[in-house]
Amino acid sequence: FIEDALWWLEEFDLDGARIDAVKHVDDLAASNLATRINERFETVGTDYYLKGETAMGWSGDNLADNQFQYDTINRYIGEDSLDGQADFVLYHAVVDNVFTQESRNYQHLDYWTNRSQDQYVPGAVMVPYVGSHDVPRLASRSDRGTGDAYNQWQEQGLPGQPGTDDTYDRVLQAYGWLLTTPGAPMLYYGDEYGEYGGADPDNRHMYRDSTNWNDRESALFEKISALGRLRSESLALKQGVYSTRYSSPDLLIYDMSHE
Repeated sequence: FIEDALWWLEEFDLDGARIDAVKHVDDLAASNLATRINERFETVGTDYYLKGETAMGWSGDNLADNQFQYDTINRYIGEDSLDGQADFVLYHAVVDNVFTQESRNYQHLDYWTNRSQDQYVPGAVMVPYVGSHDVPRLASRSDRGTGDAYNQWQEQGLPGQPGTDDTYDRVLQAYGWLLTTPGAPMLYYGDEYGEYGGADPDNRHMYRDSTNWNDRESALFEKISALGRLRSESLALKQGVYSTRYSSPDLLIYDMSHE
């Protein structure tokens, strides 16, 4: 496995690697891989980003109840191990609660965004996300009233293309937050234009190019692209510190600063 990973990194000039299901293999697997990569490449100045996937959840509003989640993810991060992991706690705490169903408010969003800054190993570069191959599409979860976002088979009735501005506004709000907060944000392919779909495997539609987008999808793509460009050009957004300036149930103001 390690020799294969080294070959992929070198042969295709990759910037990093995603290590799947970290908690389901020997504890030394991640550190052995990281050590070999360091020995092979980083001694000559090539720094690879190693991101893990240790699937956890969110155990409600009490921070103490979530300590096991944080500790399990942290277990595989550090020197001669992973550089960061998918931020499952943050995802489960805020994405549907705040952005798609709005059952929680912006103070909830701010609280758990801050916890991602103080509960992980210092120096870790975590991976916040709002959509992935493991969950129904963000656009379909944001499309209220249909009740089919979590269906996965044709006979159940699969989600169709959303037809309201509100749906795409919710997707944009989620990505507006994601692309202006710390870490190495992950964008699941197709989310940038609002691809729809239910639970796996219906969340894996073929990518549609821009000639097959409707006006709402094209507009969403332009706005998310602008956010991406803004992040790529701003050191504060890429490497800055998250600071809450004002937080109320219906308004959140924060900044990202870099000295």
